[in-house]
Amino acid sequence: GNARLNDARFNSKHLPGMFRIKDPYNPPYINSTPQVTAHDLMPHDKFLIIASDGLWDYISSQDAADYVFKKVKEGSKQSLSDGLLRQALTAAASKANLTLGELLSKSSWERRK
Repeated sequence: GNARLNDARFNSKHLPGMFRIKDPYNPPYINSTPQVTAHDLMPHDKFLIIASDGLWDYISSQDAADYVFKKVKEGSKQSLSDGLLRQALTAAASKANLTLGELLSKSSWERRK
């Protein structure tokens, strides 16, 4: 957590490089301040997608909206959240030059590398 990141003793060679914080250390490294966006719902709004950066890092808001709108229009019984998750995972796998199956076969620690 943040307490470990704030102390240079824990930011050592034992921590994989992608997780190390570069010197000079300028905290805070993690904060709990949420990013909040306000949007007044209008009569023409059909749905609202609430997700974390884990989704938005791999799917644009337009692509997510297009996917949900298409599935709702088709009357799909598939879980929309499962479908969006699958799209995000497929994009993450592609970015790592893996197939979706290869990505899913890795441990959660390996997937974060």
